[in-house]
Amino acid sequence: MSQCIPMKEYMAEVATHMKLTYALAGRPQKMAVAGDYLYWTQGKEQNLFRVLKSKLDDPPQQVIVYKNTSSDKHDQKLSKEEELLRERLRQLTTGVSSFRVRGTDHAIFYFIGLDLFIYYTQGPRAGKEPLRVFSYLSKEDRERYTDAIATQPNLCVQFVRDNAGSSAESLTSFTFVNQHNLYMAHLSEHPEDDAAPLTLSVEQITSIGDEAHPCGLADYIMQEEFYRYTGHYANEDYIIFSYIDSTNMRQVALLKGEIADDNAENDGIERMAYSRVGDPNTRTTIVVYERQTHTMRYVPNKSLQQVGVDGGFEYIPRFGFKGKSDIYLYLLNRTQEHAVIVSCPVKSLPLIDEASLQRLYATKDREVHGNDSPSIPFKREWSQRIPWAWINLDDCEPIFYGGAYDITHCAAVDTPTAHYHLYVRPSGAGEEDWKPLTCGTWNVESASVKVHKGRISFIANAEGRLKKTLYSIPLSEDAIRKPKDAPDLTRHTPLTEHVYPSYLMHGEEIFYCTSTLTRPAVLFGTTVDAGDDLSRRVAQTASWIPSPTEAPIEMGELPVIREGVQTTTLQGCRLVVPEVVTIKNRRGEEISASVFASPYAKPDSRASPLALYIYGGPHAQLVEEANFHAVAATNVQVLLRHGVSVAVVDNQMSNANGLRRLSVCKKNMGHFETTDYVDMVHHLCERDPSLDPGRVAIFGWSYGGYATLLAMAQAPEVFRIGLAGAPVVDWRFYDTGYTERYMGLLHEKPADPETERGTISEAYRKSSIVHFVKGFPDELHRVYITHGLLDENVHFTHTCHLINAMVEEGKPFHMLVYPGERHGLRKKEKSRLHYEATLIKTIIEGLMN
Repeated sequence: MSQCIPMKEYMAEVATHMKLTYALAGRPQKMAVAGDYLYWTQGKEQNLFRVLKSKLDDPPQQVIVYKNTSSDKHDQKLSKEEELLRERLRQLTTGVSSFRVRGTDHAIFYFIGLDLFIYYTQGPRAGKEPLRVFSYLSKEDRERYTDAIATQPNLCVQFVRDNAGSSAESLTSFTFVNQHNLYMAHLSEHPEDDAAPLTLSVEQITSIGDEAHPCGLADYIMQEEFYRYTGHYANEDYIIFSYIDSTNMRQVALLKGEIADDNAENDGIERMAYSRVGDPNTRTTIVVYERQTHTMRYVPNKSLQQVGVDGGFEYIPRFGFKGKSDIYLYLLNRTQEHAVIVSCPVKSLPLIDEASLQRLYATKDREVHGNDSPSIPFKREWSQRIPWAWINLDDCEPIFYGGAYDITHCAAVDTPTAHYHLYVRPSGAGEEDWKPLTCGTWNVESASVKVHKGRISFIANAEGRLKKTLYSIPLSEDAIRKPKDAPDLTRHTPLTEHVYPSYLMHGEEIFYCTSTLTRPAVLFGTTVDAGDDLSRRVAQTASWIPSPTEAPIEMGELPVIREGVQTTTLQGCRLVVPEVVTIKNRRGEEISASVFASPYAKPDSRASPLALYIYGGPHAQLVEEANFHAVAATNVQVLLRHGVSVAVVDNQMSNANGLRRLSVCKKNMGHFETTDYVDMVHHLCERDPSLDPGRVAIFGWSYGGYATLLAMAQAPEVFRIGLAGAPVVDWRFYDTGYTERYMGLLHEKPADPETERGTISEAYRKSSIVHFVKGFPDELHRVYITHGLLDENVHFTHTCHLINAMVEEGKPFHMLVYPGERHGLRKKEKSRLHYEATLIKTIIEGLMN
């Protein structure tokens, strides 16, 4: 029997290792070039650095230093808006979240949380304290807006873009949302005046916004499921924004579980508008404000319904400008099987005033009732229909307009595997003129696509299913004549390295960050014509080294008793390097695992227990060939130190695969995940007799929590312990945008006129964990559930639903609840430490005893 180690010792061990994890998350990113300098952010508390491009290997200059003013440096006091944005973006780091460098004087405009700052590197304010922009509101505007803009969160700041599509050079005009209304700001600079170096004047664009009808904001579904975090954009002539009605939506009450000492009126409840499966979504109208005439035009939803989207459009996940005076809209139907992009001239839209705009949502009817409007000459730019799967929309422009060619990215549904590829057409051509630019059984990562003058770059797994490599293709008439497969691409990073998404191509120069399984991320510089030549230059960006004020990371050494396991050492931490294993599952499809064999001494001579770490949701990927950040995962490496081997496993829905393989989940969740994990366990234990098939644990978070519960209910003879974090329990309780994409509509038959209720889809009924509850084990200490009480993504209702079912069925379980924590346990660092330590202690004591 293993020694019972106190919880605090595990927490201390986890805390020590998490220093390394956070530092690695702060790898160099958000790169930009201004003049002769390369700028980037790095570190857990993201600070801004720069170095001369010509002297990339010189020590970089730290330009912006983030100062955490919280009394506890680990637990910041964030506004609710900042908390929610960090959840949507899955942020581990703090500090500088984004920045722009003005080309004329290298003034740096940057964001920390929701605050905008300016730091001058030249002129009379060079090197002085950064200026918080909203603190310099003009006297007239401060009186007019009763200090709200200077003190309340100002959301979704968007710099005005010039009519060519890039940010205007001065960076002194921007739009933002305050208290549900849209504003335009103009900044006057006088850096020689220490008393008043800035003056911010503000123009209010809308006045009808309220909590249920915000102007210029993206609703929860847009942010969480469609990766759009703002609801407005501006160019030199126009502002385009969304006007939203959420009055039809369900109001969900989330229990905080804590009462603020400084707020006696706090009832411990947080309320949010939320669309569960089958519920109405927000209603959205797109409005265009003409800056010169101060008039508004709008896109009547009645006209959009005539575009021809199957069943009518439900979502507008993307909109923006096409050139100087046209707009585009991306329309998606409810099941997300049909999408159409249309464009039209701004001047073709009917005029509307604010009072009339407000009246569009005077009724709760699903249709928006506007005045009769002239026919709008929509041009169909692109469309796709995938009835056997779904349209996947990533965090990128749907069409890259400009230059000689337009570019888009979508699934190649006319091929057997339907991998994701690039398509091209001459600029301004029609919907029927798209031709494939890339082809093959590999994916282009849509969020990595960047279009430059005469060249397009992207990250892909073109030369290895689990590789991430940077490529480019010239954009010329000759180059686009025939689609490019892997041998036709220009490779810019070595195949033995993993390239991270934040790369920069500037003219003929390329700056990128790569790692290997034994080397953390490093920033490199090279040129387009160098290919993947290793004569590249290396920047001094060791973000994993603690700052001079921090003590070195010391984990202490353990005796290694197993030969042949590769390890690497970083800042005093010995890290086990995984072996990547790919097998065929029982359906004949490839699934992969990163297998970490524990080389450390165990308290007995038995074979090593095994823990599976999983996620498994569509389009996710945990297993990659050379991603050092994944190697250093805290829970994995600490388990290894205590004699537990770990396999990080992807099922068939890994983003390494094409859409045909991913579509196994279509109306089928809950019926294939477990067999993939069982097949991997059997393979690993058969190939390696040092692994004990009788002592296997499984754990995961969110969809991984759902898959963990499935495994414990469907294969309790394989998995001794399951630890499910924030699990989806019943897809009927999850949001519309995600669930209906994969599971279809809730009701498979039309509603009965008398009851107004339809028949619940079999897919939903049979995918619920409650459907499998009889299969859970009858022993104690086998099923564990963890949940943040304030989880705004997977509501605590899911766990309550499961508890009721397990109580009814007489099944034992153990609960771990974190009051005040949201989906990612990001509010208090101690919450994350406690969870990781509990996970590790439970697995060790449950499998070793």
